[in-house]
Amino acid sequence: MSTIKTTNITHGSNSGTNNIILDDTGKVSIAAKKLHCPGGIIQVVQGKTTASATFTGTDFEDTGLEATITPAYTTSDILVCYRIYISSNTGSWRKTRLARKIASGSFSAITDAHAMQFAGSDQTTSQMHGVDLDWLDDPSFSAGETVTYRVELNSDSSTFYVNRTGSGDNDFSTSTITLYEIAK
Repeated sequence: MSTIKTTNITHGSNSGTNNIILDDTGKVSIAAKKLHCPGGIIQVVQGKTTASATFTGTDFEDTGLEATITPAYTTSDILVCYRIYISSNTGSWRKTRLARKIASGSFSAITDAHAMQFAGSDQTTSQMHGVDLDWLDDPSFSAGETVTYRVELNSDSSTFYVNRTGSGDNDFSTSTITLYEIAK
C-alpha cells in the first residue's frame, strides 16, 4: 500500500489557492460552498419572525416569514422547511402555502406546496398551533440569482393570528423557514 503525505491540494489551473487543506489532526477543510457530493447539503439559510400579525382576508396573504438563498450551483435542489404558529377565534382550517420568486421577479405559489391543519370547534383564543411543511423544490434559475421563499396564509374570513394567541396573551412564538441547498 502506498501513502501520500501532503497538507494542501490545489487544482492545476488554480493560482496558489489551496482547495483542500489537511491539518495535523486529520481535519479536512474545503472552501465554503465547494463540497459537491450528490445529496449533500451545500449551505443552509434561515429566516424567522417573532412579529405578531392579524389576518382576516379571503385570499392568501404574505405572513412576513421568508428567506433568501443564492445557490452555489444551478443544478441544486432547495429543501424548504417551515413552521408557522397560528391561532384563531374559531374552529377552522389553517391554510398555508409556499410561494417563490427568482431574482427580482414576482412571488408565485408553488403548485401543491401547501399545508393545512384543523383546530376544532372548541377552539379558544388562547390556543396556538404550528403548521409545517417540508418541500423539496427544483427551481429554474441562472448562476448568481437569488431564490426567495415565503409562507402565505389564507384565513377564509376568520380572524387568524400569527405568533400570538387570539386573546392577546403575552405568550408568543417564533415562526421559522429554513432553506437547504442540496447538491444533485
